Amino acid sequence: MKTILFIGTDSNLSGATISMITLSKYLIEKGINPIIILPGNGDAEILLKEKNIKYYVIKSYSWVVPIEKRISKKFINIFKYFIKKILNYKAIREIKQIIENEKVDVVHINSLFSYVGAIAAKQKKVKLVWHIREMLEEGHNATLINKNKCYKLISKSDLIITISKCVFNKYKKILNNDNMVIVYNGIDTHKFYNEKKEIFLNKKLTFTLAGTIQDSKGQKELLYALSNLKNDINIEFETLLIGYGNEKNINYLNELIIKLNLENEVKYLGFKKNIEEYWNQTDIAFMCSNGEAFGRTTVEAMLSGCLVIGADIAATSELIEDKKTGFLYISGDSKDLKDKILYALNNTDLCKKIASDAKEN
Repeated sequence: MKTILFIGTDSNLSGATISMITLSKYLIEKGINPIIILPGNGDAEILLKEKNIKYYVIKSYSWVVPIEKRISKKFINIFKYFIKKILNYKAIREIKQIIENEKVDVVHINSLFSYVGAIAAKQKKVKLVWHIREMLEEGHNATLINKNKCYKLISKSDLIITISKCVFNKYKKILNNDNMVIVYNGIDTHKFYNEKKEIFLNKKLTFTLAGTIQDSKGQKELLYALSNLKNDINIEFETLLIGYGNEKNINYLNELIIKLNLENEVKYLGFKKNIEEYWNQTDIAFMCSNGEAFGRTTVEAMLSGCLVIGADIAATSELIEDKKTGFLYISGDSKDLKDKILYALNNTDLCKKIASDAKEN
């Protein structure tokens, strides 16, 4: 039996981690033995135990740092990185031991955020697959600490998988590797597909945006659009914001909700494991990220029968065909987003058909 060692880069249930676990479960059904390494303790452990997937927790640190404009902050990030790099040597040793003990055939790096598994794979001379799931600069306002050195290591992979055309096109120009392919993320259709759902049936409508609470995900953009919408139309609605976030970003989000007088219309719910239950009650779902590499939530919402309105940029524009499977608005333009919502509310019969077509296609 072949054994694949997956190197997770997030211990919480991010889209990348969920995709990794879904793939691992599929491989088990195909007679392949997946083992997962997490960089710390987190919610992902609960799902791994539920799925009966073997895993280890080995503390490791990323080579990704925030993009900073202040020189002093840049030096602090560089200093922190080199401290973490020294600590990562222990993780590399432990991963090498697992490769040997578990007789690993392939090491799979689950995103750009980690590199320790790649070092271990190369030193143990096993096959290396690197899965690129993000647009770092565009979608995370982050970058690799030493791009040339990092790209050189990634280029040594035996196979590089990208999760959309936009990701492929970006990194094909950067990486020196001819073995690059596009494989869109697999989604559990049985979990999200809702054959009987209809939208715009209730007097009070439900909007949902699911994603990490950070600037690049567009929560601020949506809030400004909703504030203007509230002044333009007499319709009851509630908006659910779902996702992880650090304390600073969550506090800013809550302050903005109060500032825009949206306390009665917007609720921040935190991360929700049972996201399908929220899609099932949603009329309009939003994807407001300004650099989405794929967009699991876009596909989940479509499968659930929601009308999806997304930013006309990156992979979102690959997933949504404007006016046929959803609506696209100008990224960064809260007024255009508000206009698209208003159009949907004034053309509900058309939008029901669009949502139905998206679900079936």
